[in-house]
Amino acid sequence: AFLGVFLVLLGRAVDLQIFQQKHLEHLAQREFMKQAEVAPRRGIIFDRNQQELAMSLDTDSIFARPVAITTSLSTGRSLAKALDLPATQVIQVVKSERRFVWVARRVSPDKARAVRELDLEGVGLVKEPRRFYPYTTLACHVLGFAGLDARGLEGLEQGYDRVLRGQAHKVTSLRDALGQTIHLTPAAFTSLPEGSHLILTLDKGVQYQAEKILAATVARYKAAAGQAVVLVPQTGEVLAMASFPVFNPNVFARFPRQ
Repeated sequence: AFLGVFLVLLGRAVDLQIFQQKHLEHLAQREFMKQAEVAPRRGIIFDRNQQELAMSLDTDSIFARPVAITTSLSTGRSLAKALDLPATQVIQVVKSERRFVWVARRVSPDKARAVRELDLEGVGLVKEPRRFYPYTTLACHVLGFAGLDARGLEGLEQGYDRVLRGQAHKVTSLRDALGQTIHLTPAAFTSLPEGSHLILTLDKGVQYQAEKILAATVARYKAAAGQAVVLVPQTGEVLAMASFPVFNPNVFARFPRQ
């Protein structure tokens, strides 16, 4: 009987370690290793004189690991106060049974500082690029805008989305026994890859003057809207392309679609 049991165990060990080795290794890697796709930073849009019309800046996003939060009510209230969000909404997020949830994406430096000072268990911050238009309404209709997922939605941001976005890459990470992520290459999350840049024929100064004169002309004749284009006759280069009324692409959601 003892010899029979030994032979059965020996056969099982041979089956696991030799015949099923690759299959079991694959299952084990799926349990403790995973690959996260890191979106690249969008490239810069320049005017003809290398003036930045659209760029990406690092901002803080707030995430939570509900499985690691033991006091969801107090944590939710503290987060809601720091982020100026409804308490019921934040509490519902941190009470979920998921391992990872976003609380707020791309928040202001003041709100990020407030959350960091709270030092809450199960709550963390991570850097994400946010599209920024330093001259607000300048050439807004030409540039368009990009959404929170860093994808172009209108204008040149949409037309040249593949060029500006670049290629995403994957980062390998480990998970410990508690399911927490251990990044093998943390530098990839602090120095995101950047897409290609785009240089326009627009001239920032000419564009500003064209928009200023166009706005004054629309007001003078009480028109509903107006457009103006400034070209170089010899080459056909577009130095300015203005439309009125304008909008601020930094907060495009506040403006109605036309």
